Amino acid sequence: MAILSNKPHEFILEQVEKLLPHWDFDEVMGSFGAIPLKPDPTGALAISRKLRISPLDFIYLGDT
Repeated sequence: MAILSNKPHEFILEQVEKLLPHWDFDEVMGSFGAIPLKPDPTGALAISRKLRISPLDFIYLGDT
């Protein structure tokens, strides 16, 4: 499981630690300038590469 957010990266790290302490995420990525914001797929593709998951096997689930 991973989190990809358009919120600032440091904020997302703090919130995940505070609100989801019992969940294990393989990657948590907020915005930090180098990656375009969603809905651009660049961030999701970066996570899939890092986790060595083919985009064909990667499920992207959003809240909107």
